[in-house]
Formats: sequence, C-alpha cells, structure tokens
Amino acid sequence: MNDNKIIYESEGYIWNYDIVAKKTQDLGEGWNAEISPDEKKLVYISSDRKKAGEQWINRSNLLVRDISSEKVVKLSMSDINEELWAPSWSLDGKKIIFIKTGLQNTPYKSESSLWSVSPDGLNLKKLTDNASSPKWASMPGISFISPSLAKILILSVIAFTGILSLFGIFLIARKTIKAVVPEVKVASRSVFCTQCGKQNPASATYCTICGEKLK
Repeated sequence: MNDNKIIYESEGYIWNYDIVAKKTQDLGEGWNAEISPDEKKLVYISSDRKKAGEQWINRSNLLVRDISSEKVVKLSMSDINEELWAPSWSLDGKKIIFIKTGLQNTPYKSESSLWSVSPDGLNLKKLTDNASSPKWASMPGISFISPSLAKILILSVIAFTGILSLFGIFLIARKTIKAVVPEVKVASRSVFCTQCGKQNPASATYCTICGEKLK
C-alpha cells in the first residue's frame, strides 16, 4: 500500500488501517495477506470449516480480494488434511505462488509443494516438491527453501545460463579474432654504408662509423 495505509492481521482477521483518516477497514477473515504490486488486490488464506456428521472438516482457501469493489475470487481449495499458506505475488502481478502441505502416510510427517496460479483462478499448476517460504526473486524466477536439500534453490536456470552463454560467446569471439588477425610488426628501416658496409639509421646523412656520405 502507500505510506498512509497499512495492511495487518489480528485475531484471524485482515485489517486496512488509514493513518491519515485514522480509520480501520475490516477486509475479512484470513491470514498470510499480501498486497498486489498495483496495490489494488489482496491475496490471502482463509479457513473453510464444515461439519460432516459428527466431525468437522477444515479446508484452506486461497483467495484474491479486490480492495475497492470487495469482490473475492477463490483461486484454490485444499483437500482434507492439507493446508495452503505463504502466497506471494509475482513482480508483474500476473501470477501468485503458494505452498500446499499435507500429511503423509507416516503420522506427524508432512510434505510440502510449490504451486502457481493466475489471479483469476486459471493456470493452476504444481511447480516442485519439498519447498517452503517462497518469494519471487528480482531476477526471473522464484526463490524458495528446500528442507530436503537444506539450501536455497533459484528457479532461474534459463536466465542464468543465458548470461553465462553470452559471456562464453564473448570469450570465444575474442580468441578467434586474435587467431585470425596476427600481430603486425613494423620493421625498422636502415641504410648501409658503401664504404665500410656498416648499418646506419635511415635518417642519417653520413655514416656513423667512417663518416662517408650516404646515398
């Protein structure tokens, strides 16, 4: 938002506070909120809790809310025993990434995966497994933490490879030019004395050895 407005979360709800007007706007139930680059929309996670028989079923919803019109679009819903979290806008605002976690067959052990979707709910697809804390990098791609690899992975191999390729082409071209165009050495000119046969500079009028006049 701009410097006069703050988006924050409190007690399971998302709020928009106007510093100048000193007014607070309730943006609805949710968490993990992030404002879009154009400051017009909000992506966040909410809970969908329903009772089935004697049991309550909890699901997570990935939602986008238009701040002005208050229109809400559901982008994705988790399955039972799954959770959605950590949504993040792309730099151009055309994509949203998020994490989906779910319990494996082993008790108390969960798995996580990285997903992307368009703000209108289309183009939902899985990007990779074993990911957490995703953020769009300044270079083309996504940075995230992979617990299994215990390091940060950058999904921008194509861009990075392109830079290396250009640098490699420059080095190859430089070596090729040196090989094709040999170094040219300019031979120094001189004259020989007809009297003593000694070599003299081309600019000399008399022999520097015997004093004979040079032709």
